[in-house]
Amino acid sequence: MDAPHTVTDPFSSVLAGLFVGVAIAAAWGHIARPPSLDGERWFKVLLASLLRGRSEQEGEDAETWASRVVQCVPYHPAGREPEGKVASPSTWRPAHPLQEGEAALMEQLAGLETKAQRWQHLYQSAEEGLHARLSDPMELGPDYDLGRWAGLSNGWDRVADWGGDSPMLGVTLLERVAARWVLVGGREDQPTGGVLSSLSDELGAWATPVVSAADLDALGSDLDQETGRVVLVGEDIGALECLRLLADRPALRDRIDAVLAISAPLAGVDDPTSPYARARWTDWMAHWFGHAQLDTDCVRQTPYMALQWLDPTVEPPGVVGLPLSEARFPLPGEGPFPMVEVVDLGPLLVSSPPPSDLTAKALVGVVCGWILTRRAS
Repeated sequence: MDAPHTVTDPFSSVLAGLFVGVAIAAAWGHIARPPSLDGERWFKVLLASLLRGRSEQEGEDAETWASRVVQCVPYHPAGREPEGKVASPSTWRPAHPLQEGEAALMEQLAGLETKAQRWQHLYQSAEEGLHARLSDPMELGPDYDLGRWAGLSNGWDRVADWGGDSPMLGVTLLERVAARWVLVGGREDQPTGGVLSSLSDELGAWATPVVSAADLDALGSDLDQETGRVVLVGEDIGALECLRLLADRPALRDRIDAVLAISAPLAGVDDPTSPYARARWTDWMAHWFGHAQLDTDCVRQTPYMALQWLDPTVEPPGVVGLPLSEARFPLPGEGPFPMVEVVDLGPLLVSSPPPSDLTAKALVGVVCGWILTRRAS
């Protein structure tokens, strides 16, 4: 006997395919697709534009401004993980595929004999780095235009104005983000000393309140009773306290717009008596810093941003007691959905830092801009 023959209704097949297509399209439409941004480039170009406004305010010419930028704003577009490139350019390899220009940069660095020459080339004389800092920032495109996200025209000119006398851009950005900024302080004997202290004083003008690590649990209880958005800024071990707070308080995580770590020992400290002792904290980060552990009710990525300080004469590169590699957030642990967005803002030089007030403005600008681009997606 012949096997039974199943008759397929062509209309039903088409209709089923149509439903599947609509479902896929609907799901695709709900996936956030924010613009692809380079955090360090945005931060460093903001600093260069703020310095332009300061130079114009002080009556300096373009050549003086350019000299200031080269001295105070270390940047190369292919310069991620600079400590590895400078230490061993012939063998360094990134965890991810090479970016545009990285192979050429490593070849240039490999041709130089000393580390001092390599640092000088990377941040002072490489043409790609000079162009990235000194060319018209409009070349970056509209996604990097803070004015666009603040609802203002001529955005890069507004950044320069902010570096001078006009607070308009900063005020407008903060109003748009509408978040409570909390600055958590670190140790008094920080490795960066006065450089970080002066920056934290400037950032303190934007934050309400400024708290010590010891006060953070009480603040967390207060924040849990509120409903508004929050930006957490942690300097030194204050950043570690922020991470612990977020691990303990999932309801607070739902309201966090961004976390900014400034010169933070994200691999722990060498003091074995500290709650952040290296071995203890490394285990904590391995367990907690991941997409699944730092999840939120809404499927969205929370940016975890980090700024480092660099003394090129220190080995390993960074500052005494805090290598660059340990002041960046690691790759997050796996989870069902992407919840943690690691953003590296790169290093600043302790020997020639930008003015603290301009550094604070650039940090506020890149954090606000990042938040607003993600909300718009």
